[in-house]
Amino acid sequence: MTGQDRGVSGRDKFGLRVGSKVSKAVAMFERNRTMADVRKATGSNQYNVLRRLEMAGREVVRKDKAITVVVKGLFNDMQRC
Repeated sequence: MTGQDRGVSGRDKFGLRVGSKVSKAVAMFERNRTMADVRKATGSNQYNVLRRLEMAGREVVRKDKAITVVVKGLFNDMQRC
């Protein structure tokens, strides 16, 4: 595996490491979950990933207590944040 391959393999559609707490949190936010749901599943709050998603151009919708990451196009800019 070359250095370039290593940077891409094992990444989800957001450029996050598959299986990581952050990747799991984002997958949950895609399905309109609350931070309490995410905290219970990952063991910690994941507010920083929401900020990183917004910085990368993703739309994050907060309504009542639910948080949704709106998926429009796929790009892997998260690893640059």
